[in-house]
Amino acid sequence: MNSTNMTPSPELVRKQLRLILDSDEIRNSQILAKFLKFVVLEKLAEHEEEIKEYTIGVKALGRSSDFNPQLDAIVRIHAGRLRRILLHYYLTNGKNDPVVITIPKGTYIPNFEFPDSEAEDTSSPVPDLREAVDLANNNQINHVKHPKPILVICPFSNLSPDNSKDYFVTGIAEQISFDLARFQNIFVIPYYLSSAYGSGVNDLKELKKEAGADYVLTGSVRFNEEMIRLNLQLLLSENGKIAWSETYVRQFTARNILDIQEEIADQAVNTIADDYGIIIKLDKGKSHPFAKTELLNVQEAIYQYFEYTQHYDTGKFDQTLKALEQAIKLEPDNALAHAVLANMYLDVYAIHIEEDVALLEKALNLAQTAVELDENCQHAQKALAKIFLFAGKKDQSLEKIELCISLNPKAAGIMSAMGLCLICLGEFAKGFNTLFKSMNMSPIIPASTKLGFALFYFNTKKFSESLTWMQRLSSLQSPFLTLLNLAVHGKVDGHNSQMLSESEQPLGNHAYSIISRTIYNTDLKSEIIDGLVQAGLEII
Repeated sequence: MNSTNMTPSPELVRKQLRLILDSDEIRNSQILAKFLKFVVLEKLAEHEEEIKEYTIGVKALGRSSDFNPQLDAIVRIHAGRLRRILLHYYLTNGKNDPVVITIPKGTYIPNFEFPDSEAEDTSSPVPDLREAVDLANNNQINHVKHPKPILVICPFSNLSPDNSKDYFVTGIAEQISFDLARFQNIFVIPYYLSSAYGSGVNDLKELKKEAGADYVLTGSVRFNEEMIRLNLQLLLSENGKIAWSETYVRQFTARNILDIQEEIADQAVNTIADDYGIIIKLDKGKSHPFAKTELLNVQEAIYQYFEYTQHYDTGKFDQTLKALEQAIKLEPDNALAHAVLANMYLDVYAIHIEEDVALLEKALNLAQTAVELDENCQHAQKALAKIFLFAGKKDQSLEKIELCISLNPKAAGIMSAMGLCLICLGEFAKGFNTLFKSMNMSPIIPASTKLGFALFYFNTKKFSESLTWMQRLSSLQSPFLTLLNLAVHGKVDGHNSQMLSESEQPLGNHAYSIISRTIYNTDLKSEIIDGLVQAGLEII
C-alpha cells in the first residue's frame, strides 16, 4: 500500500487506532484489539524495546510470566491474523482513512504513515488482489499445504434498460459477498477487488493466475414490471465450465425488495458455501479417495468431517476421526481442525452406552484451543455449546449457542445444530424457530434438523409427526436414537414387548443415563422414559 514519507502525529495515530478498534473487523476480536492497542501505544510511548514476542504474549495476550515463545506460537499466530485484518480493513471500510497503520512482516513494531493517494494506481485491482489472497492464505497458495478454496465474486450485471434499480444489483452482490466471507471453509475475494475482470475464459484464466482463484461467482439481474429474475453462476476458473447455476424469480414491491435481497442471499450462500454446500463437494472431489486417510491433508480431513456429519454415516466415523487426529498434528495452529475434532469426540461420547467423561474433557481442551487460535471459530463455539449441554450446564450452553449463531447467522448447518441444542435444553419455541430458519436457508436438511423436529413434536405430543421425522433418520445408529425410536413407537403403537430386539432389551439398564446425557429438560426426559415403558422396555 503506497504512502508518503511523512510521519503522522501521535494524536492522529491515536484517532486512527480508535477508528480501527471500533471497526467490525476488530470489534469482534478482543485478542486482536489488545494486541494492536499494545503495540501502537508502546511505539507512541517510544518503548519499541518492549514490542517483542514475550512482552506481547504476557502484557497483551494474558500469558503467564513463564511464557516461552519458542514453545508457544500464539503471538506469531495472532500477528498473522492482525496483518490480514488490517489489510482487509484498509481495502474496505478504512480505504479513505487519514492514517495507515501496518505491522510489517518480520517485526511486531507498527508503522504509521499517511496514504499516498496521488501515487496509488487505481486502474487495476491486481496488486491488492494478489496481496490480499497471499496474506489470507498465509502464503500457501503454491506450497504443499492445501489452502481453502478461493472464490472470486465478479460485479453483477443489470440486463434491464432501466438503471434506476442498479442499487438492487449492487446491493445483492454486496450482500452475497459479505455473507460468503463469514463462512470459514472458503476465502472470498469481494467483487470490488475483481472489477477489472469479466467472466470470459481469458478473464477467468487471469484470475486463476493472479489470485489463485478456484471458483468465480457471476450474476445478472433482469427487472420486468414487478418481477425480479436473478441468475447466478458458479464457474470453474481453470476452464470456465459452469459448476452450478440457479435462477431466483421473485415478485417485488418497494416495501419488500430488501427482504427479497436477503432471502435470495441466504439461499444462495448456503447452497454455495455451507458445510454441505457445492464448493465443499466440488473441492473434495479433487482430493484423494475417501478411504486413503493417510494421504489426506488438513483441508481434506475437514471436508471428510462435513461429509460424515451430513448423514452421520457410522461407516465413515473411524476414518474421519483418524484423519482429524492426524490433521491437528500436521497443523497445530489450525483452529477449524481442532474444532471439528472436538465435535467428533462429542459424537463418540454420545454414541457410547457407558458415559465416558474423559471424552468430554478431550473435546473441551480441543474446543478451547480452537477458540484461543481463533475466537471467531464458529465450529469451536458449536462444540462448547454441546459440551455444556452434555455437562448439564444450561446457562453456559445457552450463552455459547447465542455466540455461535451470532458469528454467522447465515450458516444453515450450524444453525441446525444449535436449534437441536435448544430443543434438548427445553427451549422449544426458540429451538423450533431456529430449525425452521435453517431449513429455509438451505435445500439440504441435515440430521440435526430431523432429530430436532422429532424431539419437538414428541414434546408437543404429536407422536405421529415425531415418528415421521424419526423415519427420516432411519440410517443413523446410536443408543440414544434407538431409545428415542422405541419411545416414539411406544407412544404411537402402545405396549408391545414383542417389538423389542435382542440388542434393544439391554438398553433398559442404561436408558436413563443415555437420555439424561442429551436431554436437559426434565419433562421431555420423563416423556421419553414413559414412551419406552409403553414400548415394553424394562427400565432399571
